[in-house]
Amino acid sequence: MIVSQHQLNDFISNKKKYYYRYILGLKKKEISMALELGTIVHKAILEWISSDGDEKNEKKIIMEALSEAKNQENVVTANAMIGGFFKRYRDLFKNQVTKSFTDPDSEIYVRVGDDYISCHPDIIYQLPDKSIWIGEIKTTSNIEDFADGLPLDFQINMYFHALKQHSEGKGWKPSGVHYLAIRKPSIRQKKSESLEDFLDRIQMEYQSPESFGKDPSFYFRDEKLLMKDSLIEEDLKVILKDLKQSIRQNLWYCDTSKCNKFGGCEYRPLCSTFPENRQMIIDAYYERKEEKS
Repeated sequence: MIVSQHQLNDFISNKKKYYYRYILGLKKKEISMALELGTIVHKAILEWISSDGDEKNEKKIIMEALSEAKNQENVVTANAMIGGFFKRYRDLFKNQVTKSFTDPDSEIYVRVGDDYISCHPDIIYQLPDKSIWIGEIKTTSNIEDFADGLPLDFQINMYFHALKQHSEGKGWKPSGVHYLAIRKPSIRQKKSESLEDFLDRIQMEYQSPESFGKDPSFYFRDEKLLMKDSLIEEDLKVILKDLKQSIRQNLWYCDTSKCNKFGGCEYRPLCSTFPENRQMIIDAYYERKEEKS
């Protein structure tokens, strides 16, 4: 069996979500503004890192990314977040990183018995001391506490486990995971403020937070997690066994404690309606997407 890390993450998070996304192949026809913003920012940053933080390419990268935004607020906010990230981390990716790997088609695999789990970290980069780091870009509303759960984060442990296996015989020195977090906008438009002035304020706060009495870490924070071994190696066997059993028996239940997290599950409308109405909901709000099994 070959399964992706994202598929396993969804399965652990909510089996019903896995069923809708990977068995039925459903995805929302329209994505939320928040998801659109995160996707635009993420894509632009990875493109910039692949160019070694070259300032000459920054304007082109930003303009190409912004062309995918569907509303003016996301255009301005994404421009501010991306430009602020470039400013804060330009020295790291231009002068300190000796090698970086951001190929969107590149995958590393974890072997568990006869099964394989594909992983696609945002970045794998090397520093002058030959240490190898996995870089993860995250947009988050809770930048102060995001690092608390990193040591037990499933995705981080999976990526590090894959990197260790991938490094065997290459002379690499896997060191850990470098999380680079960007705070999503938390400011609100004032009653006396025009939309144009509000968007200008967003732009200025990300580009020059010091001007507003804020430390740069208010919007941009990074944490390095040194790792020696993955904490989930034994758990993977159990998770894969559980997944195979669910597929074989076609048993998928909904964990309702997860329905409202992170802005709400995209499949909540399906779980919230009676079975006889689900096809109508699917036709109205979803489309089918072919997924790798």
